[in-house]
Amino acid sequence: MRMDQHIIVIGGMNIDILATTNLSFQLEDSNPGHHVMDTGGVGFNIAYDLSLLYQQVSFFTVIGEDQFHHLLKDACEKQHIQVYSPYSNRSCLYVALFDHHGDLQGAVASMDAMDALNASFLSQYEPMLKQADVIICDANVSKDALSYIAQLQHPFKIIELVSVEKAKKVKDIHYGFHWIKGNYKEVNTLFSSSTIKDTLLPEQALIVTNQTNDAQFVTKEQTRTYHIETSTEVVNTSGAGDAFLVGCIDGYFKGKDILKQGHRMSLCALKSKNSKMLKECAIHEHQD
Repeated sequence: MRMDQHIIVIGGMNIDILATTNLSFQLEDSNPGHHVMDTGGVGFNIAYDLSLLYQQVSFFTVIGEDQFHHLLKDACEKQHIQVYSPYSNRSCLYVALFDHHGDLQGAVASMDAMDALNASFLSQYEPMLKQADVIICDANVSKDALSYIAQLQHPFKIIELVSVEKAKKVKDIHYGFHWIKGNYKEVNTLFSSSTIKDTLLPEQALIVTNQTNDAQFVTKEQTRTYHIETSTEVVNTSGAGDAFLVGCIDGYFKGKDILKQGHRMSLCALKSKNSKMLKECAIHEHQD
């Protein structure tokens, strides 16, 4: 097994403002609670977690020339993630509300700045893209950029669907990705449940999660199911899905059970107040 894979992540990075109530969440009212502000985004979470496991991660995203510029850029530099960003006058912002159990109640993702990351910008780096061991996109990226990657000749491309609405951008180009990862609702945006195996190409696979229910790895030939263990130590659910995908990729490179590795990494994320516990978990996985 090589540990020097060059992994390219193309996706969103933003400032996270995560607010958690002290008691049960009350709609249409002011809820006493507490908050944290940190760097986040699906693409960044994936790039960050992968950088803990592998030596070379390149990250294509948008970092705006605004008050958040240095905070976002420094977060990547501290983890030795090489960033490629087009010009934008503003960065992306994600505001999420959690109840006292750590379950997401609602969120607003202001991701319009991602439109600056288009096919024209990516095409400048085509030789590097083609030489990477794996290309991972999230659906925060514009349809223009996703279409470019879908058509790019490369042996291992992954798409993270992010949400039901954003998954719609992938509907006509899903054939251009080897792994498609999403939850049950997101995947059903792309496929009819009765025709998934008929629609998949021989080289494609679906990684399907469904909250605390079993996860599945679906190919044209078979469906593998992994029983999800429930965790009683959930701090919050933000980033758990991203960690699950990272674990699956790690399992693939190490020749281990893909879904089991995904579950192990997601459990670490569920228990993490910040990146420290997840980092320790990732380092442990790296040494296994």
